[in-house]
Amino acid sequence: TCALPIFDLNDLIGISHGDCPGEALRLETKLREAGHRGPILLVPHEPVTGAHVGPGMLSLYFHAVGK
Repeated sequence: TCALPIFDLNDLIGISHGDCPGEALRLETKLREAGHRGPILLVPHEPVTGAHVGPGMLSLYFHAVGK
């Protein structure tokens, strides 16, 4: 675990994935188990970006504390 939080546990977090919704759901579960209380938005990459990143890609989006 981190000594200092990197994001507020009540803030919105985004997770995008390249054709791997199960992995995105597992990441969401891990975030909830770590204490995240805010909304988590799960979205697939659209075809144009998806063609560049490929299947199996996960991205996590958040606003860093103090930035």
